[in-house]
Amino acid sequence: EIDIQWIVKISENHHDLYKNAFTVFLDLSDETMVHRITTRAPISAEEVEKRLLSAKTERQLAAQYCNKIVSAEWTIEEVYQSVYQAIQDFINQHK
Repeated sequence: EIDIQWIVKISENHHDLYKNAFTVFLDLSDETMVHRITTRAPISAEEVEKRLLSAKTERQLAAQYCNKIVSAEWTIEEVYQSVYQAIQDFINQHK
């Protein structure tokens, strides 16, 4: 498990590794993210906004660098099926 910034670095510095890697980005809606953040501990509105801006940037990078973007709000079965099919497609494209 690595974050999107590491995927960008790998793509820039280790292109052979990156082109043969399969990457998945698990995403949440802003509403779900805010709910999870605010129910864990007290947090300022400014910090919530900062995290939402960070998430927006990460989504943009994921769209550019990841093979698959999956909603973390789906059931585990839906996530599994989506990722499994994407891996199969990736393997078939790299044969």
